[in-house]
Amino acid sequence: MTLKGEKQLDNNSFIQQITENCINEKTGVFDEVYRRFIIQFLLKVNDIINNFAEETLNISLQKKRILTELAKAYKQILIHICQKTLIVEISNQANFLWGESEEEKYNFFVNTFMEENFERIFAQDSPLMHIIKTKESALCNSIQIFFENLYKDIDIIENLLDQHIERINEISIGDGDTHNGGKSVYVITLNDEIKVVYKPHSLINDEIFSKVLDILNNQNRLRLKLQHVKFANVGDHGWQVFVKRETCSNEREIEDYMYRFGCYVFLCYLLNCTDMHLENIIAAKDYPYLIDIETLFTNQYVFRGTRWKKASDFEQQLCNSVFASVLLPMNIAGMKAESRLDISGLEGGLEEINIKSDVIVNAGRSDICYETMDIRIDDTLNLNNAVTLAGKPILPELYIESLIEGFRECYSLFLSTDATDRILRIQELQMGKFRQVLRNTKLYYKYLEASYHPYYMNSEGGRDIVFNGLSGSGIVSKEHLLVVSAEQEQLLEEDIPYFYTGYKTKSLYSVNGKVAEDFFEKTIEEIFKERIQLLSQKDMSIQEYFIRVSVYGKAKYNRTGYFNLKSKGIHTILSYIFNTHELKSIDGRNDYFNIVEEEERCCIGILPFNLYNGGGMAFILLGLYKETRNVICLEVFKRLRYISDIPLEEIYKYNKSLGMYDGCGSLLYLSYNAAKVTEDFYYNKKFSEYLDFFWNVDINQYTEMDIISGCAGIVLFLSNVYDDCGDPKVLRVLEKFNERLIKAYKEEKLPNQTGFAHGFAGMSLALLKAATNLESLSSYNAGIDLIKRENRYYLKESNNWIDLRSGKESINAWCYGIAGILLSRIEAFSHTRVQHKRELRKDIERCFKEIMNYDSWSEYDDILCHGTLGNLDVIRQYHTKFEQTNVYKKISYEVDKKIETYGLKGRNIPGVYNIDFMEGLTGYCYHKIREHNEKMPCILLLETF
Repeated sequence: MTLKGEKQLDNNSFIQQITENCINEKTGVFDEVYRRFIIQFLLKVNDIINNFAEETLNISLQKKRILTELAKAYKQILIHICQKTLIVEISNQANFLWGESEEEKYNFFVNTFMEENFERIFAQDSPLMHIIKTKESALCNSIQIFFENLYKDIDIIENLLDQHIERINEISIGDGDTHNGGKSVYVITLNDEIKVVYKPHSLINDEIFSKVLDILNNQNRLRLKLQHVKFANVGDHGWQVFVKRETCSNEREIEDYMYRFGCYVFLCYLLNCTDMHLENIIAAKDYPYLIDIETLFTNQYVFRGTRWKKASDFEQQLCNSVFASVLLPMNIAGMKAESRLDISGLEGGLEEINIKSDVIVNAGRSDICYETMDIRIDDTLNLNNAVTLAGKPILPELYIESLIEGFRECYSLFLSTDATDRILRIQELQMGKFRQVLRNTKLYYKYLEASYHPYYMNSEGGRDIVFNGLSGSGIVSKEHLLVVSAEQEQLLEEDIPYFYTGYKTKSLYSVNGKVAEDFFEKTIEEIFKERIQLLSQKDMSIQEYFIRVSVYGKAKYNRTGYFNLKSKGIHTILSYIFNTHELKSIDGRNDYFNIVEEEERCCIGILPFNLYNGGGMAFILLGLYKETRNVICLEVFKRLRYISDIPLEEIYKYNKSLGMYDGCGSLLYLSYNAAKVTEDFYYNKKFSEYLDFFWNVDINQYTEMDIISGCAGIVLFLSNVYDDCGDPKVLRVLEKFNERLIKAYKEEKLPNQTGFAHGFAGMSLALLKAATNLESLSSYNAGIDLIKRENRYYLKESNNWIDLRSGKESINAWCYGIAGILLSRIEAFSHTRVQHKRELRKDIERCFKEIMNYDSWSEYDDILCHGTLGNLDVIRQYHTKFEQTNVYKKISYEVDKKIETYGLKGRNIPGVYNIDFMEGLTGYCYHKIREHNEKMPCILLLETF
């Protein structure tokens, strides 16, 4: 039969020609072997196309192009199914293949050996052949249904495109998963250039989403109108206009794109829409288009709560945040390196990254095999989600304020209008089929790929064994069993498992029917209404914080954030922390979100118990309670539950540090101070338990010796405690850690560094204080020697010490440099003999002269560790010891004036506020309490109440 646009050609010859062209596009993965399968497939598809052509005589088809594209797609399916079997076969036949080179042997295998052994390898009753037949049948059936729907819907498509269909140039199978008997997405090119997308499922969710956008646009409150991709819903399938990626021509268009993207971040958050990864976003100039919203209204309560209840409060909160949509980078602490591949709609694919993957090497050779390699993923991919300017990708963080503007304006609209009521009245909600992605789709692919190995295909029940792995460590409930069974059933049909639910039901369905009644704890309707009730100014601030950490945390450019204290001082900080960072759990515990640094990124995490971070905030709450007797401060301290009934042995297993500032020593410090401030026997008991742990812990192999992480910090703290209480038990533990410190000193294993936190100044002070309490000459001599060592690195011409990490002059700070050395010498002065005091006094005068030069450190961050507040605390200590009140007041005034003028500058690397103690906002609270009451302990010296 002759079709319009096609030359007369014998049918078999026509199919043969297309097949050969397909085979000749070499992949080197046994292309020639698939010839028979491709011919058989094309003959069936050719009949389908001919039948369609007979029904639509007024439409010209470029059949050769259509069949060629479908043949290529089918060849890739065959490669995917057969490559493991054929690689094993060629390897087994290595000694029997003719040829001088690996390439000749490969050619002999595909052209001669396989011709002779085809019937054996592809036996009609073999599992491999069963899979091929299943896949071919499903694909042909899918193509048949597609053409039937295309014929029925021509008028609908013409109305959608607003033009008459004259030619069908090309049909290609989409890159998405196959579901429900091999049904696929198809992309059709019409009239030479227009494309339309066929989707083999209802587009009722697109109708819902479009009506949501109409409700918003009709409010006339947003700066820009929002627009959904054009579509036509036709019951069990639908058509969508193909959206082409377009570049922005100016910065204004980028800002508008980011504004609209911010609106979508809120809408996906409101509507519990997930899976908005890079393949589901198209950047078309100043419009982002969401092209697949099947996952509108995701129900997190899977397996009747089993999986949900296993999740931590932190994980649950993030699952119910703007992170859930995957529109934003999943910049979350604790994620494994292999899980950090950014697939987000905003930035997915922009950053080059290496991932380990099993890939075929030596294609087209007889030594073809798999090899695990690092594969570089970069922007050479066709990233349709990336917003571009004149064709070049743009870093979203440069325009984040536009994104935030869109998010806040869209959120505020819902707070001040009846938009949510109108959405709840959308009739299509009742008919929606909302896909529920119970597992990562990649996991299903891994199971399928594993099942294609001949070891499993050729052993009885082998593929069942593979798919039984979906049970994990064991079936946890009846609902779990039903899900796994449905997954196995669909995988055996060579489909990716697909599940969905309705608006008012708790039941879960698969494409093969109902899976389980009362599967979910709540219906989509209930969850949606709960989300609406949670909308508030406070929640908006929390979500905005998440957005900023998500986008800024991966940025290469650090940003400074200044916190405005207004007129309320520390109350402003505490109010901000409790309103934006607080995470309340059902059991009454409080955690706090904060910036967490991991390798080269800053991400969202939980403020840990370490004194350097959250433990310092807990200490502040104790200080506020002691100062004001405000029971709220004590209640918040208790809700932190840093001090709990969990044995310190268990905490040490994962923390791996005994350090006072970064490890288990923080809990020793907090429990002692809590006991002093509250006079609660519970904290006395915990301190005693923690002290027992430090007595029993094996420190022979413990290598950390400095103040922050090591023995010196523990020795310094226990010396302070013994000065306070005189407890022999404390003295015994003090002696143990002092001996370990002395041993490291004698073996030359102390850190070779100047400064307090990590160097000679801190360790010398610890040894000298211990020498007083233990009456230890060796400890005293070691302490004096470390001071002399440190002074070898004093630079007279610049009145500074060398930072041995870089060989350059030290910064002026507590951790490294003059401020910490001054603090150490001041405190050590009363623990040294007369012959050594002259040297210490000289150092004190040197340091004080330099630290009085406020201009040299006035631009530092306003933090304790290496900033203005830490230096000011050292000056305060000097003022207390030597009654230099005017000096302290002068510099304190300058620091306060700077903060009042510009705001509080913490170490806010990604441009969001850091609330931890040594580098964040809560350090300022400590500063103000110390300013008001000099009896507040100096935490930089690990003093106690």
